[in-house]
Amino acid sequence: MSRSLVFRIQPRATQLGLEYLIRALEDIQRIVRDLDFAITRQATGRAWVVERLESSVPTVAVRPVSDGVTTLETFATGLQRLSEFARPEAPPPGFNEQVLEDIKATGRLFRGRLGVREIGVAADDDPVGVMRKDTVEKVDYLLRGGYRTLGTIEGMLERINWHNQRTFTIWDRVTGAAVNASFDPAHEEEILSLAKRRIAVTGSVRYFANGIPRSISAIEEIRPVAQRMEPPFADAGSIPDLTGGLDSVEFVKSRR
Repeated sequence: MSRSLVFRIQPRATQLGLEYLIRALEDIQRIVRDLDFAITRQATGRAWVVERLESSVPTVAVRPVSDGVTTLETFATGLQRLSEFARPEAPPPGFNEQVLEDIKATGRLFRGRLGVREIGVAADDDPVGVMRKDTVEKVDYLLRGGYRTLGTIEGMLERINWHNQRTFTIWDRVTGAAVNASFDPAHEEEILSLAKRRIAVTGSVRYFANGIPRSISAIEEIRPVAQRMEPPFADAGSIPDLTGGLDSVEFVKSRR
């Protein structure tokens, strides 16, 4: 069972520029922080520590101070999935819009003579994939795809943010996805009063191509909703039919 993520920062030339090393560490921190939030839903953020630091090829191993197996496995599996397809149609599970934007931002590392050629990633000592220029291009393709329509997202309101842009996170009830919602000052007091509550937000919803919601803007209405009953549990040895015979993607789209 993996305990840490290992990032090996391979330079384009024989040397790596100091500014590129600093940027790489900042980007790594941003990716693991946002993915960890998307997996654990811990709004305050979980501390990560440096497990190992090597200098021959700049290498840093990081791990959360508490159990982070799910986040590590999600990142490892997601990076492998991104490397399998030239044009992925959907993001890997757990990779919400913010995590993809973080990976896209690493594009700044793969430029210039003293820049980074690739960042090899391992779970402990087991290689799981690389981040490089073509990874950024695949993520950009995912972010440019999908569709937008007027809709409503229902879920828990968490992590209100006023840095640069007013946003909050809503955990979509149907898919479990962390959806980024941007709001204007007119909704500020209302949003503060509804923090940590189940709400329904109506506005311009942007979806990935597979029907998973990614963000909502131009909010028209925010209202609290009553707690819904949990989905039915299966009897021992059985699996309940929760989708009515539809595949998962069509089921999600039918609930919109």
